[in-house]
Amino acid sequence: MHITAERVMKLNPCSKYNVQKVLKLFGKRKELSHIQISKLKIPYIDKIWVLVQNHFLTHEQQILFSIFSAELALSAWEKKHYNDKRPRKALDAARNVLIEPSKTNKKAAKAAANSADFTASNAAIAAFCTTRVAAYPKYAASFAFSAAAGTANKFRKAQLKFLVNIISDNES
Repeated sequence: MHITAERVMKLNPCSKYNVQKVLKLFGKRKELSHIQISKLKIPYIDKIWVLVQNHFLTHEQQILFSIFSAELALSAWEKKHYNDKRPRKALDAARNVLIEPSKTNKKAAKAAANSADFTASNAAIAAFCTTRVAAYPKYAASFAFSAAAGTANKFRKAQLKFLVNIISDNES
């Protein structure tokens, strides 16, 4: 799967990526693959932003990536807040939507997201966003990115590798 500079601009990147900068990143290439994007000399989080878009991932893969991102942050959260199960319940609700995307499971994911105190920690933010990816397909890319951004910088390389692998699986 490839993306053009025009398509990147239609996705409304942040202000530091104006048309000139995006065209410079593309160089003489008309399109970039997910592998080429992963090798650009830009911050990991910016590569992740491009790769979580609907252009590269299905809704199910956005849920899967969000769960992966939230899990990275959740282990540290659970060590400090072992009595607060809200982020874990939110992730479980998102998993249920991935397994069976029924109205009942989507409703449960919305309820879990609403009960998670997403101001409490990065793990809770990631879990909250993951349930939103599951429950609101129209905004899934935005929430998937937020789940990724809600984790610590030390996880960015693992997140990028995960994305590259699931996109590569699409192509095989």
